[in-house]
Formats: sequence, structure tokens, C-alpha cells
Amino acid sequence: MNRPNPSDEHGVLSGLGRWRHSSLVRWGFAYGAAAWVLLQALSLLAGVYGWPAWVMRLAVALSLTGFFVTLVLAWYHGERGAKHLSRPELALLATIVAIGAGGVWLSESRQASPTAAASPATPSATATTPAPATPAPTAAAAPPRAIAVLPFRNLSDDRNDGYFAEGIAEELLNRLAHLPDLHVAGRTSSFSFRDKSTDLRSIAKQLGVFYLLEGSVRRSGNQVRVTTQLIRADTGFEVWSETYDRELKDIFAVQDEISAAIIDALRVNMAGGAADFRPTANVSMNAYQAYLKGQSLMSTRRPGSLQAARAELQASIAIAPDYAPALTALARTDLLIPMWSQLTSEAVRKLTEEATQMARRALSIDPNDARAHAVLGTIHSNSEWRWDEAEREFALALQLAPNDAEVLNFAGDFYRILLDEKRMMATELQALKLNPLAIYNHSDLAWASLALGRYEDAIKYAHSARDIDPELIDTNLILVWSYGKLGRIAEVRRTVLEARERARGSEPQHLLLDSWAAIAEGRRAQALALQARLEPYVARGEYSSGLLGYNLLLLGDAQGALKWLERGYQERDLQLVYQEPVNLGEVGRNPVTRALLERPGLRELVEIRRSNGRYP
Repeated sequence: MNRPNPSDEHGVLSGLGRWRHSSLVRWGFAYGAAAWVLLQALSLLAGVYGWPAWVMRLAVALSLTGFFVTLVLAWYHGERGAKHLSRPELALLATIVAIGAGGVWLSESRQASPTAAASPATPSATATTPAPATPAPTAAAAPPRAIAVLPFRNLSDDRNDGYFAEGIAEELLNRLAHLPDLHVAGRTSSFSFRDKSTDLRSIAKQLGVFYLLEGSVRRSGNQVRVTTQLIRADTGFEVWSETYDRELKDIFAVQDEISAAIIDALRVNMAGGAADFRPTANVSMNAYQAYLKGQSLMSTRRPGSLQAARAELQASIAIAPDYAPALTALARTDLLIPMWSQLTSEAVRKLTEEATQMARRALSIDPNDARAHAVLGTIHSNSEWRWDEAEREFALALQLAPNDAEVLNFAGDFYRILLDEKRMMATELQALKLNPLAIYNHSDLAWASLALGRYEDAIKYAHSARDIDPELIDTNLILVWSYGKLGRIAEVRRTVLEARERARGSEPQHLLLDSWAAIAEGRRAQALALQARLEPYVARGEYSSGLLGYNLLLLGDAQGALKWLERGYQERDLQLVYQEPVNLGEVGRNPVTRALLERPGLRELVEIRRSNGRYP
């Protein structure tokens, strides 16, 4: 015979024996278990398909509602339901229900929180090496259709296969970047984590992505094994993985397979994008290897590496003359070399001619090559001053690849020349969002802010660029000019001292830096002396005649300014049309130099700027 527990004053414990047999309890526990399993399945599917957060909140609310409905039905239909339960027993049941509901709610809230703990995808993913600092744009929550392709690990015995492994990752990145509504982190940013053991969650936060694709490549003779993993960054869970064993001659088919599988795993909306997803043209491995080396070298944006990239890409084209990606890459490299090196105007002309030829050949093979269209747009703009044709090329490039960070970066430079504030800032900010660790995206935003007279913003972006590479002199030029415009002379002097200690650059660049500091401080005699030291470089075509002319205009030497500004016009000096530091409004207000703006090319540009509300 069961005796009641004397301490069980309210009869709760004594009622548990009867309570566990009731249909009310059996239904409740059965429903709770089924609902829990269903919610876990929905949570997994939400990650794979990128469902918005409200879907899970609705599922939880419906589950709780269904739970109480189930209890009511059990009470109504059960032969030993609630009518046999005492009030303390019902109170205990209500408490359990409340605790369960609170647990589900807390679980979902924790998953939704950006600070929720996440497990690393692999044992090697530890936060032992900090990644480069990133600006505020990457701090926002990542959209569910945002992915970064990390450099694939080379597991082959031959260390030269590192290019091959990275090349596969880059090809996948380029393919995904052309899909609609998919945010793909740029190569420079995602590949900056090469050989680092940074935590995957930290990488995703810095790049502003929801998914990470990583993998490895192992070559042995004529065989290659490619292993890939698609990881949800906030949880570290593997969403999809696959291993491909192929003969080396079929590597392009492997790339196609992997890309298609990732798209299927992400369930990206392919409407309007499926037609752009084409198999890779097959070329010899020697041509492909040279192309991969050229791409890798080009991405560093350094004078020596750009020249080496040009040599590799020319070698690739010599083997495979109709390989469109190599043709476009060479054209882009030819345009980048003058931007990062001090060259004579004749050398720039030859590079521009080659870039034009390569881009047109690439488009004859693939008319939808967005980067080739961006190359032509840049040539029409920077070298020919044919603004309408440049506008058409960039419009087409952005239509074909709206989320290509390289296309956006080139387009932003063009809109800066036009002083089209809305499009300039939109393209430059999107390029930074897609490629947040690329120094040139920060410096370009600094120059864009300078063109709009937003000197505080220019200082902010120049500092974020300098955080990535403290030795680049370009950011110091931005800082000296901006601080000078704001009258912050102490900071002008400090920047010049810092640049002398650590910034690498050519002699003309350092002379220009000192010139702007002298102009800001009102040291006219010293500034004029520095211009005299700059003149031999400009006379040999090794530096900007437009910058020299504008410096002289600011120093009151209008006749000397006209000489060099005229030469800048004849040479189509890019600095002459890049708003700030050369201000065409100042050129037009001076009676000695005003007529220059009536020349073809400049006249049309002035009208475009007027229509954009930015002139004089």
C-alpha cells in the first residue's frame, strides 16, 4: 500500500503516479517531442536556404499554440484527463509548459544573436593569428546569400601547385560573383587569409558573409583530387561537402561540377542568371597554369608583381591565343601598371594600345565579359576622354556583373571623373563591401570623398587604408591634402614626418607630398622650389604635368601653370580630370588658364559636371 509523503503538503508528489498515466500527459509529451524534432529540422533548413528570421519565429509560435490545443483535446477526449488532476498537478503541468516554451524561445534568440557562440568548422580553425583590421561597413549582420571563397589549400608535394589550388578557388569565386542576388567577397579580401589559422567566425565577420567555401587540392601525376566544404559561418556547421577525383585534363569540368553543386546547396534564385553560367573553355594546362600565376600576381597591386603578372599572362596567351580570361586579365594588368608605377607617357601609350587590343579580342570570343567591357570603358575615359562611349561600356559591365568588385572599382573611378556623386559613392561603397580588405577600395573612397569636398570622410578612409598597408605613400598624400584644406597644420606636419619614416614611394611622390605640405602652411618660396625639383621628372614624362601645373596655379604662377596644364591636356593626363587635387573650377576662374576648358574633351566634361550640379 502506498503511503503519502508527509512532507508533500500540497499532494503534488502523491499525484504523480496517477498523473503519468493520464492521456493529457501522454499527448503532451508526444506532441512536445515531435515539435522539438520539427523545429530542429526547420532550423537546419533555414540555414541551407537562407530563410529570414521571421520564419523560425512563426514556427515557434505555431508550435506553442499547437501544444495548448493538443492539451485541450487530450483533456476533452481522454478517459483520465484533467478532471482527475488536482490543482497542484495542473500548476506543475503549466510550469513545465512555460519552462519548455521559454527554452525554445531562448534557443531561437541565441541562434539569431550575432554574438552567439559558434563551433569552429575544423580543429585547425583557432584564433591564433589576428586578421587585418576592417572598417565599419563589414560590421553589419551578413545577408543570408553572402559567401566568401577562401583560398584552397595545396596538399600536393610540389609547392608550385599553390597557384593551381588558388586558381580553382578563384574560378569558383568568379562564377559565383556573376549570379544574381548573391554577395560574393572579393578575391583580395578572402585570399588575405591564406596560410592563417583565423577562426572561421572571425573571417566571416570581417568579410561580411554568411557562408564560407573552403577546400583543398592534391595533385599526383595526371590525377587531381579536389575536396570542398560549404560552411555556415555562424554555427560552423558543414552544409555541404564533396570530393572530386579527376584526370587533370578534366579540371574545367571539375570546376563546373563544383560551382553547380554549390549553387544547388545554396538554393540561390537562378532566375535571370542561369544563362550566364557557362562551362569553362578548355585550354592546355600550361596556358592555364600561366594564367593562374598572372592572376595571383596581379591581385597584389605592386609594380614588380604587376610586371611579372603581365609576363605570365602574355605567356598564357602565346600558348592559347583565344583564351578569353587571359586576354581580359592582361588588359586589366596593362591598365593597372601605370596606376601603380611611374612611367613615361610613351610607355603608358603602349600599354593602353595592348589593353585595347586584348579587351576587344576577349569580347570577340565572349561578348558578355563584364571585365573586358570595364577595361574599354576605362580606356575611353582615362586615355581618350570619350565620355559617352565610356558611359555605355560601364553601364553594360555593371549590368552583366553587378556584384563584381573589380568592375565596381573601375566604374567608381569613372563616376568620380564625372562627379556623379550618387553613382560614384554607390559603386565605391559596394566595392568596399564586397572586398573590404583591399587597400585600393579604401583609398578610392578617400579620393572620392576628397572630390566631393568631404575632407573628414577622406581622412577616415585614408586611415583605414593605412591600417592595411602603412607603407603606401598614396594614403599620406590624401591625408596631407585633406588636413591642409581643413587648416589642421599640426597634422599635416605629423603626416609628412610619418611618411618619411615608413612610406615607400618614388622621389616625385615624396616631392609632391612636401609640396602640398608647404602650400598648406603658406611656405610659398619653399613650395616653388619643390616645383622646380619636380619639373625634370614631368619634362621626361615620368610624372603628372597636370599636378605640377595646378600646384603652380595655387602658388600664383598662372603662366607657368598654363604651360604644364596645356601639356597635360595634350598627353591626356588622368590627373587633370580627376577632381581634387586638380580643381577645374579653379582653372576656369583664372583668366590665364580659362580657355583650356573650351578644348574638346574638357568642354564636354565640364558640361557633364554642370548637369550633375558639381561645377564650378
